Amino acid sequence: MLFQCLVLVSFSVILLQLRTVSGQSSFLQSNSINGTGIILPRIIYISPKMTVVSGGKALLRCFVEHLGTNKVLWIHARDGQFTALTDGGSRITSDTRFTVEVKSATQYNLEIREVYEEDAGEYQCQIAARSVVTKSTHITVHIPPVITEESSRRLQIGEGSKVYLECNATGFPKPRVHWGRENDAILPMGGTQFWGSVLEIPQINRNDRGIYICFAENGVGRGDRRSIPVLVEFPPEITVPRPETPVNRGDSAELECVVEGFPDPWIDWYNDLGELVRNVDESFITTNLVAGNEMKTGKLSVKSVRDEHYGKYRCHAENEKGAADAEVKLMHGSSAVVIKPLCALLFVLAVVQIVS
Repeated sequence: MLFQCLVLVSFSVILLQLRTVSGQSSFLQSNSINGTGIILPRIIYISPKMTVVSGGKALLRCFVEHLGTNKVLWIHARDGQFTALTDGGSRITSDTRFTVEVKSATQYNLEIREVYEEDAGEYQCQIAARSVVTKSTHITVHIPPVITEESSRRLQIGEGSKVYLECNATGFPKPRVHWGRENDAILPMGGTQFWGSVLEIPQINRNDRGIYICFAENGVGRGDRRSIPVLVEFPPEITVPRPETPVNRGDSAELECVVEGFPDPWIDWYNDLGELVRNVDESFITTNLVAGNEMKTGKLSVKSVRDEHYGKYRCHAENEKGAADAEVKLMHGSSAVVIKPLCALLFVLAVVQIVS
């Protein structure tokens, strides 16, 4: 019985020794060339994929072990092209934005200053040994939106025309474009926002004129915007604030007409004989006051009203799109003053007659 126990123990020891030898052999084979016992270099860490905003900085780290006399290279791969950037602790690309820092015998950092769009792609940390060892990471470059030069700028067009406002933008991710109007004014199709690169106005009218704003956004930076003035051409329209202007003889008088139109209309005044009123004898003075938004006020001033000045005057406005006329009457001031007492007297006489 004792003999059997000794045999069993001896057999167990032999198995343990064989297992230990086998494990050491496996370790050497996994870290050697053809099981010769030479330990192979390997990459134990590389920075994960990253996203960088254009103009920013990127730092890639690569940790190695068992490097021996071998060198570490950083390589940029993009669109099937491979560019060696560094060799060991030296930069071999002519682009000075790339630098390599050897923190220790096991750490090789690649730094990129002012990242450009073309810097996107795969980056390889590579050990140039008898059997090349490589690990890769990837840089995605985000680019803020920029509205292109081909997009719409100032637009001047006739009323009733079809209008297309275009806004295109570059950037990554692809920017989204939307439209608005200055001061959040309502768009011709309704609402205060329209999403899309082309804003169509099927039949533009004077109420659609103003500043249109194109916005481009992709979540990178503050986005881009462009203001586009839209000028609508239309014939003049005239409004007369006081169709009748009563003035006493010898007093000064001022006749007005308010004109709206684009392009800017010119304004003339004519008397009831159809004669153009001019600033000849200084009896009359004509002035035009610009009020903004294609509005202007034409004024005909009389320094000292005489009998021959009373009558009808015509305000005439004209531009390249058409013409308009409106009448203003210069009346005797006494008629406006006397008419009310006269009406009152007639009313009293009528009442007295009824009562009697």
